[in-house]
Amino acid sequence: VSHSELAISADGNFLTFASDDDLLPGTNADGSSEVFLYDIAQEILSQVTDFEVGLTAFADQPSISADGNRIGFRSSLDVVGDNADGNIEAFLYDVAEDQFDQLTDSVGGAASSVGRVIVNGDGDQVVFSSNRDIAGNNPGQTNQLFSYDVETNEFNQLTTVDEGINANDYFLSRNGSRLIFTSQNDLVGSNADANFEVFLLGSAINVEASILGQAADFPSGPRVPIGANVVWTYRVSNLSDLAFT
Repeated sequence: VSHSELAISADGNFLTFASDDDLLPGTNADGSSEVFLYDIAQEILSQVTDFEVGLTAFADQPSISADGNRIGFRSSLDVVGDNADGNIEAFLYDVAEDQFDQLTDSVGGAASSVGRVIVNGDGDQVVFSSNRDIAGNNPGQTNQLFSYDVETNEFNQLTTVDEGINANDYFLSRNGSRLIFTSQNDLVGSNADANFEVFLLGSAINVEASILGQAADFPSGPRVPIGANVVWTYRVSNLSDLAFT
């Protein structure tokens, strides 16, 4: 069996992968790369994508949410009727609804337009690499990392590197707050030799506390008379490039 990028759901009940084999006889006779889903408990194999277009088009590198309900993948197929030019785009499949959504819509040729598509554990965020101007901050069309919020349908560019980021592998935490990836770029000034190193892009917050309008972050803090009403105020600032929900 020829397969790529196997992914298992966090609950251990579902396995997704891409294959160009005719695993369900007659459903992939043209030998194109398609996405499959295997229900481990029920021992049921299903073919998620099924397009008779031959070897020039493909669907591959799937990932899966923790409960197995959402599968992200990239494809050059015209899955929902919005990819007639055959570019490599990011897609999301809702298993319960049996519904495909095309997340990106790039122009200008298929080469490397979208890299691996990663769904977080909760199934509400997607991360991928692309050399297109997905969010309006990549006019030079260098390879960058992007996130997509499933609920708001909004894109966010996570990296901004002039020469593009050489992101090889990347993984997203279950709640989508942290992204780990490998790169040859000198992103923080500690990789001048351009080796592949591991980087962490994560959420960071700053919390400032005050009592009755006076700073209360450190002891001993403001003095409050016995019996007086106390009003705590917290100011939370997002210091990262990732949106909080």
